[in-house]
Amino acid sequence: MKILNDSKRRLQKLKILENFFKQPDLVGIAVRTEIIHSFFEKNVEALDASKLELFHLQYTDSLIELLRKLKKQKEATILNIDTEINAHKAYLAQLARSDKRESSFETDQRFHEIEVSALLEAAYSTLTGLYKPYNLSSIRSFPNQYAQSYFRDDDDVTHLLLVQGTKLYTLEGLSIERLLLSRLATKNFKLRFVCGYCASRQYFELFRILGSDDEFIWNLQTNGFYLLKEAFKHQLNREKNTCNSGTLEGELDRKIGILEEKRKEVRNSFPDDVKELLKKYRETIDNNNLTDEQLNIEEEKNILNSMLDLNLNN
Repeated sequence: MKILNDSKRRLQKLKILENFFKQPDLVGIAVRTEIIHSFFEKNVEALDASKLELFHLQYTDSLIELLRKLKKQKEATILNIDTEINAHKAYLAQLARSDKRESSFETDQRFHEIEVSALLEAAYSTLTGLYKPYNLSSIRSFPNQYAQSYFRDDDDVTHLLLVQGTKLYTLEGLSIERLLLSRLATKNFKLRFVCGYCASRQYFELFRILGSDDEFIWNLQTNGFYLLKEAFKHQLNREKNTCNSGTLEGELDRKIGILEEKRKEVRNSFPDDVKELLKKYRETIDNNNLTDEQLNIEEEKNILNSMLDLNLNN
């Protein structure tokens, strides 16, 4: 009975794997294995069950182990793809829930202008002997929230960088062009945010000094503030930023589609060399003669012959 129970468990494992891989030869192997099992199960008293155990040891166990490892490998690959798909979908959901709308961007822009103005005025006061504290982190909340969704991509970073030889004031955590600070002071530090840029994975903001034609750059990497040179003004797109999340959403949807196709391909794939092995395996067990084994009736025949001879002699 133990051999038959073990055989049944092996058969169940094989059927689960056959259902997972859905390979024609594997279906034939599972059917043939079940026929062999049933033959011994129905003739348990007449047949030698150790032959069934030997069959499983020679064939079924090795096949189950091979398919189990293939299944584990396939499932790990699919899990990685699913993780990536879910990450993209989560980000899409985040974009959908986001309050980053044009009105919010423009409203926060006004607060950002006030914060940048206050910081530059505090730096001026400190430099002129009237120490005034300033908070660099306060001016970063705006780009931290909007840079990825709104700042304009620009391939050329050169016209946004500080020109060599520019005279600067250096304070703790920031540097300001001397001429810029002087011009800001004459206009009472009134300024307007023009737009933001993302160039070569670096972020920059462009401001205009109200009441003048002067424009200046805030380099977020260095916390440097400096005037935009006249020669570069016509090389920059200074139109107001608009939300690019639509483009981002489209790109995420495209990536999700590619990943889902890849998942389907992985799920349906099966190694060619293993296909050949299954074909050979099926041919081998189809030709196996376990179910052709004849029941041993010699003893019964001898007894019957003896009884008949006895009756005839009487």
